This record gives sequence, structure tokens and C-alpha cells, in this order.
Amino acid sequence: MSCPEVSTTNTFASSLASPLRRLVANRRSWLRDIPPDPHAVLFPNRAVLRQLFMKLDARTAHEGMVRTLKRTRNLLKLSDLVAQLPTSLHTAALSVPLRKLDHVRLVNAVNARLSNAMAWA
Repeated sequence: MSCPEVSTTNTFASSLASPLRRLVANRRSWLRDIPPDPHAVLFPNRAVLRQLFMKLDARTAHEGMVRTLKRTRNLLKLSDLVAQLPTSLHTAALSVPLRKLDHVRLVNAVNARLSNAMAWA
């Protein structure tokens, strides 16, 4: 059984050869259009942004940040955990991410007797 001849003029590869050659030849032009740092496009001059931020009233800036955090963060899932912990641990419970399983472990550890806790080490 013989293999049929493949015409190089009608193959998929030969149809891509010419555009590919042009692309490789023009690589310098399309590489020039890619910004070196995407942040340079989004934030062209960080010094200008910093100066604008420094001109803000401290109270206004703080209120704006708190408003944004309240809108974008939801700590409702942690309310049960915080209610079971002493006041001195509320900040830690809200700022350190814990898995739901670890919530129970933390509450059990906090409520453990001191003599039992000393035996853990």
C-alpha cells in the first residue's frame, strides 16, 4: 500500500507559512506595543497618586476606607466564634483566617482547664 503524495501548495501548514513569516519579520513592532509593566498603564505615576492621597483630610480618608471595607467584607460568619471568645481575643479572631473546623478547636482550647492545657506541651 503506497502513501498518496501530499501537495505542498494546498496543505494547512503551507497556508500558514506566509502569515507566519510576516509575523516573525514584524516581531519587533508588535513586541514594542506590549507595555513592560501592566501597572505602568493603570498607574502611570504613583508619586502623583501618593501626593493626592497625602492631600486628603485624614478623617475623610479613614471614613472612606472604613466604608469600603464594610461594603466589601462580611464578618457575619465569625459572629458565633467571637461571641464564644473572651474580649481580648476578638481582634485576633476577626483578623486571622481560620477554617470552620478550627473555630471549634479554638473555643475548646480557650475553655480548657489550665492543668489540661499545660499537659499539651
